[in-house]
Amino acid sequence: MIRALDGQNPACRQAERAFLAAAEAQPLPGAELASAWYAFGKGQARGAGGWHFFAAGPDEKPFALALRGGAAWACGVHDPEEWGAFLRYANVRRLTLRAGGPPPQGFAPTGQMRGFCLPVRPDTPAPPPLPAGWRLAGLETAGPLADFLLREGTFSEDAPAAQNSPDSAPNAGRQAAALFARELDARAAVGLGHAALLISPAGQPAAGLAALTGVHGRAVSLAAVQVRSGLRGRGLGGWLVQTAAAIAHHGGSALWLLCIPQRAGFYARLGFLPQGDWFCLAPGP
Repeated sequence: MIRALDGQNPACRQAERAFLAAAEAQPLPGAELASAWYAFGKGQARGAGGWHFFAAGPDEKPFALALRGGAAWACGVHDPEEWGAFLRYANVRRLTLRAGGPPPQGFAPTGQMRGFCLPVRPDTPAPPPLPAGWRLAGLETAGPLADFLLREGTFSEDAPAAQNSPDSAPNAGRQAAALFARELDARAAVGLGHAALLISPAGQPAAGLAALTGVHGRAVSLAAVQVRSGLRGRGLGGWLVQTAAAIAHHGGSALWLLCIPQRAGFYARLGFLPQGDWFCLAPGP
């Protein structure tokens, strides 16, 4: 039976352990779920709000589910009939789920993603040095990264078609960027979120990266990688990913990510190993 987690209630400790066990077993999107629970589920952050967390009953298989707005992320499997009814009741319009298990009843795939992992290796090569004048800047707050991602169109998919005014879509993009920054800052406050910008010799952001760390530190998940449009094709994205991998491996963590199938070759060339398919699902007719 699906049950809600309440971070203010000490009695939910068993459900919390079940939730984190399911997340640890599937680092994609386990790091997303675990960091969100620690940042928002325990009531430590209120600014980004809207998160709700659920786990399976004590005698059921480990299962973790998080909802925010019309989006849901899940780790593990659950009874398809109960799960489907619950998601429809919660008005979920998009679910991210690993392929292979039974999907919730009444939901069908609408898109596919590939999972990749760069495991910890003693011979992981260090990224090549940057040319003179380039530098990687860690950020105290995620606002500058969100602004960079907004300018590069990362949040354009979050902007709906204009309904009441021609400014409604740009406003939606700005709202999505602001929410991204607040959420990443809340995760950073508990040590589970990181943001960085690659700065050119001219002092301009050339690329940006965001990463989430699993609760027990065994997995780091890339949440955003973006290169400025005029600088693509120069190896900056690969350098940024390799640097993130080196930092994660130094701390004993593997580096995980989800990408669209068209980007799979890029990560394969960097040495990432495939970890199966993931699907976005939506309610059927």
